Amino acid sequence: MIRTIYSLLAALCLTGVSCTDKVEYFYSTTQHITRVEAKVVVVAPEKPDPEQPAPTPTPQPTAGEGEATPEDSPAVVQIKEELLAKSPAKAGDSYTFNFKVYNAGILLLQSGEETLEGRFTKVPGSDEMGFLLNGEYHIAQVSSSEDKDTPGTLYTFDFTEEYQKRYPEEKILEAKRLEYIE
Repeated sequence: MIRTIYSLLAALCLTGVSCTDKVEYFYSTTQHITRVEAKVVVVAPEKPDPEQPAPTPTPQPTAGEGEATPEDSPAVVQIKEELLAKSPAKAGDSYTFNFKVYNAGILLLQSGEETLEGRFTKVPGSDEMGFLLNGEYHIAQVSSSEDKDTPGTLYTFDFTEEYQKRYPEEKILEAKRLEYIE
């Protein structure tokens, strides 16, 4: 319900931002994307009952050393690849936020030689921002990065519900794209 209200409010703000021909910004800021990664968390397999005889182990592929984990499953690897592939932002790109009104404006994503134009909005007092790029609207949770190697801001885009519906057998707890910003 709150997401629906937020989306409607954001759409109204974004419509208002795009209704004028003359472009005047009262504030602009550019943020550089240092890293983009996908995070997929699934339910851990149940631990065997110590009183039951252990089943005969079957070899499982691993992604490096050690035992295979649920995160190594082909579906989880595919989800991570999809999350990264459908992201318009890549490491080395930058966002420019051109504020036309208090908390909304024109969003430019500079990706190499290409510039994508979209819209952004932020409800005052909220830690979420709405991004409209390539005709798709996504909400990002804005927080401080706790990664020592990448201090700055972290945008977290949550796709959990979408991937839970597409892959119910994987028991997905989280499917998120993380963009580290400096």
